[in-house]
Amino acid sequence: MQWKIHFLLLVFCSFLTSCARPSYTLKLNPPLKSYVKIYNTIEIKSCKDTLPKTLQACPVGHYTSTGSGMAVFVVPREPTIITAGHVCTPPVADFIEGYENSIKVQDHTGTFHQAHLIKSSLDNSIGSPDMCALWVPSLNVKPIFVSNKSPTPGQFLYYIGSPGGVYHPPTAPILTGVFSGPVDASSSMATFPSIGGSSGSVVLSVRNRMVGVLFATHPKIHHVTIMTSFKSTKVFLKSVKESFNKKN
Repeated sequence: MQWKIHFLLLVFCSFLTSCARPSYTLKLNPPLKSYVKIYNTIEIKSCKDTLPKTLQACPVGHYTSTGSGMAVFVVPREPTIITAGHVCTPPVADFIEGYENSIKVQDHTGTFHQAHLIKSSLDNSIGSPDMCALWVPSLNVKPIFVSNKSPTPGQFLYYIGSPGGVYHPPTAPILTGVFSGPVDASSSMATFPSIGGSSGSVVLSVRNRMVGVLFATHPKIHHVTIMTSFKSTKVFLKSVKESFNKKN
């Protein structure tokens, strides 16, 4: 009779939330070696004759902005970095006439590599994402893969990035958030902490699969961020692969 009582107690316990249950702590295995910090340097050489009243002379010189990126598997044996479109093609004022820009990436060893633009686009809310693909032939890191499933509202996500330009190779900030849902055909919302320098960070699932690219944040509420939609991300990566095939 006693064994029956014990058995019934075990069965009863399985239906109660108050019974002791094992607790699980989520531990990520972030692909830190796949992350790169991006440096985009613009050299202004000349300006138009008419300058804004706020300027006394053409601002000739070198200006550098930074962003985040990650090696993503797009084409076999072709080192490809994915980042945000505005990181690769920052806006240039109308009065600037002659300029050149150069993009370099810094890997987990602190080494700098010359990057070459494959394709870049900006968000237009109807399907074009704020994304950029760079070819970095001298980079030798393991790329991450793209997810087969779109994230769902409430799903835990994270990114590796350089908010505020912070990066101490091989250590980069790892920031977590929750997927909120779609905004339009080009973008979705999530709750990551982010500021300038976070742009271009590849958003990852807990299985280290790419689900989008972070490209904007609220000016006052830095935990409300915008990332590329899953569908527009997949379409962009497909077009990058097609670009490689055409060149080959």
